[in-house]
Amino acid sequence: MSEYLIWGFGVEGKSAADYLVKQQQTFSLLTDNFDQTTDNYAKQNAIKYFYGEEGIQQAINQRFKYVIKSPGISLYRPEVQAFKQAGSKITSTTQMWFEAHPNAKTIVVTGTKGKSTTASLLHYLFNLFDVDNELAGNLGRAILEVTPVANSWTILELSSYQLADLHSQVDVFLLLNLFQEHVPWHQTAEQYYLDKTQLARDSLADVVVYNAQSNLSAQYLGLDELSHGVSKVAFADESGFYIKDDALYFKGEELTHNFRLKGQHNLKNLAACLAIVNSLKLDWRPVLTHLSGFTALEHRLQEVQGTNSVLYVNDSISTTPDSTLCALDCYKNQEINLILGGAERSQNYAELVAALDNYQLNKILLLGETGKRIYRQLPSNLACKAQYFDHMAVGMAWINQHAKAGQVVLLSPAAPSFGEFVNFAERGNLFLSFSR
Repeated sequence: MSEYLIWGFGVEGKSAADYLVKQQQTFSLLTDNFDQTTDNYAKQNAIKYFYGEEGIQQAINQRFKYVIKSPGISLYRPEVQAFKQAGSKITSTTQMWFEAHPNAKTIVVTGTKGKSTTASLLHYLFNLFDVDNELAGNLGRAILEVTPVANSWTILELSSYQLADLHSQVDVFLLLNLFQEHVPWHQTAEQYYLDKTQLARDSLADVVVYNAQSNLSAQYLGLDELSHGVSKVAFADESGFYIKDDALYFKGEELTHNFRLKGQHNLKNLAACLAIVNSLKLDWRPVLTHLSGFTALEHRLQEVQGTNSVLYVNDSISTTPDSTLCALDCYKNQEINLILGGAERSQNYAELVAALDNYQLNKILLLGETGKRIYRQLPSNLACKAQYFDHMAVGMAWINQHAKAGQVVLLSPAAPSFGEFVNFAERGNLFLSFSR
């Protein structure tokens, strides 16, 4: 029997399989339910494949030395504890990479929202500086494909799922913000906050960069309790880079730049990147006029001009009320047709609903389980028409009937996509198909 079990065969599971093959290690596979793709791979490569409840128990009984768990599988599932009790070490592709490259120069970028944009922007800035770097984790290359070289930086965009059980030293840890999210995986909001910040809180980062305007960040990072050897760098604070009246400042000086991304939240992302760059003693001033080449990532305030002279904004990545409020702020001076709702995650929508009257809303399209809940919370005197639909395609036909030239159609759902869609990308792509 092989020493390794790969639990989950998505992107990271396949990456783990490729890595073990190169290392000439044998392994078995496990998925929660039968999966044809996994079965085909197992048969083609003569690999043992476990699946379903019975398969999980069989795998536990095999007492594998290592179980490489995919991030989507909660660390708090009883089966994880059962594997541990059977003597298996639970690990991940991220942990394996750090153990294989203990001397790598690393920057971990995380936060409830904005981490993909920020990690990509930092990668862009490093390229402007001609600093050798690799973007990995949930962006760029699969982490096990990265072989760091001397004086090269590895920029890792990591989620709470990947950070919860990561115990490795990093050079820089950036926490952009902290809101309630992913409660089903972490079981409680409190545990989510703890898992998101544990790497820094345990003084496993040489430099901790944090949002000075986020009280939750300061609280759960335990800034006052960090060891004396940890350097603490704030952004969104007048001691460094911060935003005031939609402008970027550094220690009281307004900075001229040509950054194109909309919204204060994106300027804060830029401030966070510059805080890192400054902490590394790089001369950041010359790059401020070379930022126009950085554009919005797909499904993140992605603008497409429709054939009907309506601007379609794909913010499908928005899964929290806070991120939707940021999106609305970007278009506060325009008439908006707003699309809200998706899978249920027990989030509080009271603040979002109360804020809707602050915007020039033409129509509101509501979808999914959270759409039903938001619809019930809307005030009876709401200035615009709101309508619930079971399917986005039908709802978008309704929106397109009422959207007028010069208006914005904004998909910023404040909820996950699961239910009608496989993921946020599928939801965003369907939305954009109605712009043509």
